[in-house]
Amino acid sequence: MSLVEIAGRICADADAIAKPVGFYAIYDRYFGEFSGLPIKMLELGVYTGKSLKVWASYFPQGTIIGLDLGESPDFSDYPNIIFERGDQTDSERLREICLTHAAGGLDIVLDDASHVGQYSAASYRALFPYLKPGGLYIIEDWGTGYLDDWPDGAHFQKFQSEAVGGQIPMRIASHDFGMVGFVKSLIDQVAGDHVKPTLHGIPSQSDTLSFIHIYKQTAIIRKA
Repeated sequence: MSLVEIAGRICADADAIAKPVGFYAIYDRYFGEFSGLPIKMLELGVYTGKSLKVWASYFPQGTIIGLDLGESPDFSDYPNIIFERGDQTDSERLREICLTHAAGGLDIVLDDASHVGQYSAASYRALFPYLKPGGLYIIEDWGTGYLDDWPDGAHFQKFQSEAVGGQIPMRIASHDFGMVGFVKSLIDQVAGDHVKPTLHGIPSQSDTLSFIHIYKQTAIIRKA
């Protein structure tokens, strides 16, 4: 059964705040390679727990870990789901969870928690070292950075780069509020060791990311 079919069954009565079924259609293109494997997956932000149930059903041999500040939903019918309480910005708590439930590393991390740029960046810094090479890191609802009623968002703004003294503008400024700024910052990591060393001989960074695929409300990253 495909991820979309499983989500359609489990999420049939989901409310408007829950993960849209359309998200699962995107993930279906990426998760197939992990199907049937004893993967370790961590989702930040549990809400009613329906998405964890979808992952647990799609990856019956896997371990699905959910992190949230709230109380655990009923997962009694899903023995491969582990619920942990914690804050997505608490690096020590995240480290403890990884070492306890995924000592060999995580295959998939999905951030569906606060949708606040600095908070998601903190989670990324803490969890990326525990993501296996070739693993996926997914950031949902990054478009909150375009919302002027979101804590760290702002109405979409266009910036015009101006030439100074007839020189070509060196920077192309863009909207970088909240989650939008966080996702854009990750593009720097895709270049990896293909970036030339500086004139001062400082070595370029090592390969970090293989790719970032940007969709309207979700970004999918593969670790190199």
